[in-house]
Amino acid sequence: MPLLDLLRPVSDEELHLLSERNPGWQFERLADGRLAVSPTGGESGRIGAAVLGQLYRWNEARGLGVVFDASTGFKLPDGSVLAPDAAFLLGER
Repeated sequence: MPLLDLLRPVSDEELHLLSERNPGWQFERLADGRLAVSPTGGESGRIGAAVLGQLYRWNEARGLGVVFDASTGFKLPDGSVLAPDAAFLLGER
C-alpha cells in the first residue's frame, strides 16, 4: 500500500473530503500523519467480500451488533483513521 508523506497531517474533515472526491480509492491516516492509499484489486476484493459475507451471516444469526464494510473508517485513540476489511461492533457500543 503506497504511503503519502504530506507536509502536514490531514484533518478528519479533509480525510472525509478526499474519500468523497476520489471514489474507488481507500484513504487511511496512520498515527504518524501519513496517508495510506490503495485501490481494491480483484483478489483482495474477492477475499474481503468473502470475509464480510461470513461476518454478516454470523451476526445476522445472533443479532449481537453491527457489521461494517471496508469503506468504513474508524478513528483510533492514537489519531489514526483505519478501514479494516470488515468490522463488528457489539450493539451495546
